[in-house]
Amino acid sequence: DLDDLSLTLDQYDAVDKSKVYLMPQGTEQTELLEREAWLKPFCDSQGYQFCPRMQIAWFGARQGT
Repeated sequence: DLDDLSLTLDQYDAVDKSKVYLMPQGTEQTELLEREAWLKPFCDSQGYQFCPRMQIAWFGARQGT
């Protein structure tokens, strides 16, 4: 998926990476934390914004979150 992101953004010179937000995929808090462990450093090193799925931490994976 990250390769697809890079290819897509390369097509648009005017896209500012710092305005692109990436979120870990998952519905369980343990999944999200595991993916955050590598996604957040990736975002920091590549200039993307990281956005955790706090609604899952706060409310669980329920309808409406």
